[in-house]
Amino acid sequence: MKELFTNILAEIENKKTFGFAFILFAGAMLSVCIQIFPMQAASYVLCPWVFLPCFLYVSRNASRKRDYLLWLFFWCGSFMARYLGILEPFSVQASVLLTLLASFVYLLPFLIDRLTYKCEQPLVTYLGFPFFCASLDYFMELTNLGSLFSISLTQFDNKPLLQMVSILGNKGLVFVLAFWASTVTNRHNNRRRMMCCLGAIAILHICGFARMMYHSSDIESADIITIGWSAEPIVDDSFFYEGTDGSWEANVLSLTGALEEAKKSGVELLCFPEESFYLYREDHDTFIKQAQVLAEKYRMNLLLSVESDNSDVGNSASGSDVGINHSIFIDKNGIILADYYKTKLIPVAEAPYYVAGDGILPEVSIRIGETALNLSYAICFDGDFASYIRTISDNINLFIDVSWDWDQVKELHYRIIGMRAVENGMTVVKPTIDGYTTATDYLGKIQSKTHSDDTGYQGVKKVEMPIVTTETIYHRFGHIVDNLYVFGFIIMMILAMVGKGEKMEKKQPLVRFGEFELLKALAILGLPLVHVMEEAMEANMASPSLIKFGSAVIGLCVFGPSIFMICMGFGIGGGTTRASSIRKTGIQFLIIGALLNIVRWLIPGIISAVTIHTRLLSDIDYCLQSDIYYFVGLFFILYSFLKQINASSTQLLLASIIMLTVNNLMTPLVQKYVTNEIAGALLGNIIYVDETSCFPLLSWAIFPTVGIIIGEVLKSKDEEFREVFMRRLMDCSIIFLGAFLFFLWNYEIDIVKVVVSPINDYITDLPNVIILISLACFVIGVFYYLCKIIGNTRFMAFMLKISTLIIPFYLLQWVIISWIFYGTEIFGAPKESFGLVAYFATVAVVTGICIFVTLNYGMKIMKVLLRYTSLKRRRRKKPVKKNENAE
Repeated sequence: MKELFTNILAEIENKKTFGFAFILFAGAMLSVCIQIFPMQAASYVLCPWVFLPCFLYVSRNASRKRDYLLWLFFWCGSFMARYLGILEPFSVQASVLLTLLASFVYLLPFLIDRLTYKCEQPLVTYLGFPFFCASLDYFMELTNLGSLFSISLTQFDNKPLLQMVSILGNKGLVFVLAFWASTVTNRHNNRRRMMCCLGAIAILHICGFARMMYHSSDIESADIITIGWSAEPIVDDSFFYEGTDGSWEANVLSLTGALEEAKKSGVELLCFPEESFYLYREDHDTFIKQAQVLAEKYRMNLLLSVESDNSDVGNSASGSDVGINHSIFIDKNGIILADYYKTKLIPVAEAPYYVAGDGILPEVSIRIGETALNLSYAICFDGDFASYIRTISDNINLFIDVSWDWDQVKELHYRIIGMRAVENGMTVVKPTIDGYTTATDYLGKIQSKTHSDDTGYQGVKKVEMPIVTTETIYHRFGHIVDNLYVFGFIIMMILAMVGKGEKMEKKQPLVRFGEFELLKALAILGLPLVHVMEEAMEANMASPSLIKFGSAVIGLCVFGPSIFMICMGFGIGGGTTRASSIRKTGIQFLIIGALLNIVRWLIPGIISAVTIHTRLLSDIDYCLQSDIYYFVGLFFILYSFLKQINASSTQLLLASIIMLTVNNLMTPLVQKYVTNEIAGALLGNIIYVDETSCFPLLSWAIFPTVGIIIGEVLKSKDEEFREVFMRRLMDCSIIFLGAFLFFLWNYEIDIVKVVVSPINDYITDLPNVIILISLACFVIGVFYYLCKIIGNTRFMAFMLKISTLIIPFYLLQWVIISWIFYGTEIFGAPKESFGLVAYFATVAVVTGICIFVTLNYGMKIMKVLLRYTSLKRRRRKKPVKKNENAE
């Protein structure tokens, strides 16, 4: 037996077909076990930790086509075996097609990883696959499939690890599982890296245990309310089961019986699962009015779930062949507090047959005894979308997901809904027909779990549920967290494509200060992502989904420019350039900024004013408003005068702090007395006037000043000092940032309001600057070590060239983006027509054009700009006189 096992391992190591088949078969069987034995918590949790590395190992190492085809067969087969039954009760053909589509979609991370794994970038080989998988889960939520196929569900029963979704969301669990698989199968492995991976997973579990122990007392001492649910109406009087009519009299009879039993049982809130009451069109409104009377009579808070065979009722859209599925909350006084229509419709089973809701989750505030209850609710499949449920308010302490499951989906669904409790820090109750009715606290612990097959459909069931809530990072900043996975995916793709095939023996930074060059290059490459979003929202062309996504993208403006300005200051720190030369460079930047604004705002503005009669004054105002080139030019001029009087870097720092304080003191006066648009635009380059004062000199001078100081320290020292300095810089910045954030939290100061200053939406006051400089110094230190890992590769050569040619890239992308949106406005593009697909396509095209032109013609553009913006007088060449005496 030992010899057989040794031979199998040898064949696996030699990448022979039998070895691959063995791993594939083991992975496929364990993958299928998740669907066969979902009630076994241990196997459900442990199987993904094994089958995912099995699949990834073969995907990465299969060298022959038949081995790879064998892997494809096993992957698709195991996927279909796991999920084919989910939609089978509705349509076999549609189920097969949807499962094939899903298996192909979830195949993409493996295919991308196989392509990128060939590059010799350890960072990509370790983090590429996790970012690919987490990003795919994010994009799936943008479709109508939600979290149904997410591997994160397997870790719901692993309560310590589950706690991390309160910070990183369900995609965080996907990332951890994929990171484990990527590490186990990585050819760059050594003992230290494996121990780091195991240590990281162990720390996550330890932190989860600590969170559960710390918060357990909160749940034990929480207020308790009695929640009841009943599935009786749909069994006794349903059109679907008994064939009886959907008259309001029959439904009222069932409702009355349920209310009487609930009252005797001490139930304080009675819920009915999805589609409990079936009604004909003409009886819908009559039944709802009678339900209000009964709720007041029995003094019962009531959540009714109603289906009607036609949408010509209530406030739904018209359509004779389309039904409605909604839930109505009626308080104990008989008043309707909320009426919610199911928004996320199951693609095959429901989408063709029901009217979708408006996508706004209801919020209800009531009082039960001494408990103030702030609740929200959704219907069944709505709860599968983490980003959708996250839109509820911070004060919600009870969430109800009324649902109607079926046998193939019941195990998945209660886990999905339970995750919403941990993500948002609230109690979740899921009343269900043909599935598990569960009540889950905000730590993911199931307080009650019953199945309708065990309890029966008759009567009212109840649970005494502790109502407690906590604020989670994911609920508050989930839109940023989710986008970080996509951002990481993009970074990994860039690293893989640009650094492909470059294996260097010595991993040293390409240039002495590669971290600053890399930061500047990333900042400039990310600008189209922000500017396309800004222009789409400014032109009112952004769709609601794009606006929701855009809040996170625009959030990059909070810290991105500050880090860029520090890098810019580093470039001139410690230099020997004369003050007069710096001053002339500053004037050049002012001229370049003016030329850019004329091309991107004034010229298309004149065309727009002539063709569609827009207001030209606003375009002139744009030309004068604060911009990055204006700021750089003004700062260079200021720095040149201070350098001329031999001011030290310490004096420059003190001057910038004084300027920041003056800006804060003068802002209220400026806002009160400066009312002219043109005057405000001009003055906004110096001091904050309004939200268009993006880079006022007084408040922004401190960032390049910090860069100058760092430059003066590093440029005169050796490599050994630089490494020590970077390590100390990271340590001090993270400690200082943590201490300052704790100070704000301790004194109950809203950190978000500090980052987005209450005086200025775009960085003005000292607390904001402290946070951003601490963060920037930490990022600089991280990028120093990142450059050491990346080493001397084509990627670093590419980033260095982009960093050198920042000016032409910036000019090109702004001109292209501005003309695109002026053109769409001139040609009459409809409002809200710019969706996510159009956004990403535009960003990709603009970035691609700018990279191509910059790399090929950037130096020529730079020479032309410097030639025509230089203040030097070009002397005419004197004609050469011919020597008449020459032979």
